Amino acid sequence: SDKITGLELGADDYITKPFDLRELKIRVRNLLQAIKQKAIKPRISYKGRLLIVEDNIDIATILHTFLTESGFQAEFVATGRAALEVCQQKLYDLILLDVQLPDLEGYEIIKELRQNVRTVHTPIVFLTHRAEQKDRLKGLELGADDYVTKPFDIDELYLRVRNLIQQTTHLPLDLETTLPSPRIVEEELNGLQHYHGW
Repeated sequence: SDKITGLELGADDYITKPFDLRELKIRVRNLLQAIKQKAIKPRISYKGRLLIVEDNIDIATILHTFLTESGFQAEFVATGRAALEVCQQKLYDLILLDVQLPDLEGYEIIKELRQNVRTVHTPIVFLTHRAEQKDRLKGLELGADDYVTKPFDIDELYLRVRNLIQQTTHLPLDLETTLPSPRIVEEELNGLQHYHGW
């Protein structure tokens, strides 16, 4: 209840004491990166498009139903390869990603997503049974924006998803045209100039 109250009031994260200093450092770093990517003008009518990567059909259905009824556009896939494929076709505001999938580990998937210009800035939340500290640290180190363990509180998860999307409304590609944003074009051109010594 304390977590839900804090997140409901607008907190970007909620960590309980005693805490692991390395995990705190990674969470702070990820939040600072998200703040830098904030849009100047937040979306008004667009609540968010979500991808749920979950092989447990019961959990996937619960998440899909709840998030859809909460106003998000949600869809789900059951394998890692399906997730990578659909992320090449569509843009998402956030990805809920299980670690243990039938074909690829979530850790492998996030590595590929973070190397792709379409998904390098997309918020990713691990949703997994793996609750050990080493697993949590690994997920955050690979670039996850949050790490939630099962069983989870659906209201708390909703608030974490909502807050992350509000933090990262500035995406590298325009959701309507799927063209690169001016910022991404500028960064790519600057990189080329530096590489060729222009």
